Amino acid sequence: PRIFSVAIFDIDHFKVYNDSFGHVAGDEVLQDMGLLLRRILRPTDFVARYGGEEFALLLPNTDVSSSIEAAERICNAIANNRWNLAPITASFGVATWEGEGPRVILSRADTALYASKAAGRNRVTHFSQISK
Repeated sequence: PRIFSVAIFDIDHFKVYNDSFGHVAGDEVLQDMGLLLRRILRPTDFVARYGGEEFALLLPNTDVSSSIEAAERICNAIANNRWNLAPITASFGVATWEGEGPRVILSRADTALYASKAAGRNRVTHFSQISK
């Protein structure tokens, strides 16, 4: 089995953005996010919209430290991008495969995402960094 990691990220306060600027502006952010991700992800990486303002990333051949670096690179690119109407940030949860099934790794990434939100948002948390 090859190593891989999964990252789930959520656009911070996206509901407030939609309420402030309208759903058309929110849709533009989602489209622009897709373009930004295509520019910075490796050709082997896979991204999918995972919910309203959530995205999931599959990062093949990426161990714990490499997955944290990749997620931090994306997190910084989002925060530093020139968005049309207001700054945008995102919170990331990352987990690295340890032989478990897909539900477990997604659950771990989701747990790490909520840790990022609880710690103030606009950050990356890997599941291995959470004290159990």
